Amino acid sequence: MKLVQTIKELQSELDALRSEGKTIGLVPTMGALHAGHASLVKRAVAENDVVVVSDFVNPTQFNDKNDLAKYPRTLDADCELLEKVGAAAACGNAIAGYALRKPACFAQHKVADNVPDARRSAPAPALRNRAAATSPDHTSGPISARQRR
Repeated sequence: MKLVQTIKELQSELDALRSEGKTIGLVPTMGALHAGHASLVKRAVAENDVVVVSDFVNPTQFNDKNDLAKYPRTLDADCELLEKVGAAAACGNAIAGYALRKPACFAQHKVADNVPDARRSAPAPALRNRAAATSPDHTSGPISARQRR
């Protein structure tokens, strides 16, 4: 399994796979992987030619920067697990150049202090759920994380 270090490297790898007609599955995670994540990766492996796993602790998902600081970062152990279950590549927080973007169906609001020079997306009112009401950044964070092209 390959640990991808930059977005440019990831794009190059994926472009090459696409040019070969390969299907690519993505399993987005925040790391600290466990059996549930392994099950998702195994399913993706069964349904795709290649599986990439993001192991990205997304700072926009934390209302409290202390929670962000305490969140476990277990990239080495995560990579071991991912290799065992057949992932082809992983990219972690060290990946350079990620950006936060707003998909068209989401409303934009000011981003938290822990993510400078970026915007965060929030689910439109029709898409909000109970989790969003109690922890709004937990649902808006994954919506916001996008790679910069």
